[in-house]
Amino acid sequence: MDILFRTNTISSNPLTGQDGDVVCVISREHTERTNARNICDHHKVELLTSGLRSSDPLVIGYLEQICKYRMSRDGDRAQRTNLQTGVVDWIGSTPNEQGEHIYVAEFIQRRLRHVGHRIFGETGSEIWYGGGRKQPDIDWDAIWNNIETHSDHKRDDYQRWEFSLLERCHYGICNCRGLLHGNVCEISHGTCAAHSGPLVDDVTKEMLRRSAWRVPYWDIGSIDTERTRNKDDDYDARAQDNDREYLDELVERVE
Repeated sequence: MDILFRTNTISSNPLTGQDGDVVCVISREHTERTNARNICDHHKVELLTSGLRSSDPLVIGYLEQICKYRMSRDGDRAQRTNLQTGVVDWIGSTPNEQGEHIYVAEFIQRRLRHVGHRIFGETGSEIWYGGGRKQPDIDWDAIWNNIETHSDHKRDDYQRWEFSLLERCHYGICNCRGLLHGNVCEISHGTCAAHSGPLVDDVTKEMLRRSAWRVPYWDIGSIDTERTRNKDDDYDARAQDNDREYLDELVERVE
C-alpha cells in the first residue's frame, strides 16, 4: 500500500496534524481499479458523425464487467441482457409484467444530446448499458485481461498511486507490504482504511487527534529524513516490491 504522511508539522494542539501523521493510505487494489477506470473512460472514445460512440473494445469490455445490463436496439424495442445471469428479455413501448417500458427512439435522442453519453454502435442498432454491479460482482482480472489484450497498458505498470508534484514535495511518501500467517501479501483495502482515520474516544466518539497512526520516518532507514523534510525536493521514498518495509514495522498507532 502507498502512504502519504505529514512532515515539518509540530503543534501543541492535538487536533493539528503532527510530524509523521498518516494523511491517507491507498491500497494496491484501489490503485489498480482507479487506473483501469481511467484507461477505459468512455469520454476518450471518439464520436462518430452519427453522434454515437465508436465501439472501442477497451470501453465495451469494461462496461460488460461493471454494468448489470446490456441493451441492444431492434426497431422500436430493446433486447435486455442480464450480464450476470445471461437472461435475455425484451422491452418496448408496451409495459411488461413488471410495468417496465421504453420508447427507444426518444430515449436515444435524449441521451445523444449529452456529450458524455454512452450510446454505441450504429444508427438503428444502438447498444447501451445500464445498472451497476456491486464491487464483489466485478471481475477486475477480466477487466485487466481485456485492457492488456486491446492496448499496450500493462497491469504491473499501474500498481503505484500517482501522487502530484505538490504532494511529493510537501508530504512524505512511502509504501509497505503485509505479512499474514508468515506469508508476504498485499494489504487489503479495509486495512488501509483502518489506518487512515483519526484517534477517537471510544465512549464520547470525540476526535482526540487528527490521525491515530503515524510513520516515524526519522527512524526508518529506507526513508531519507532530510529529503523528506525538504519542500523543494521532489522526493518519493517508495521502494520496490521485495524491498518494501512491513506494515507493522513502518506504521505505529499513536495513543
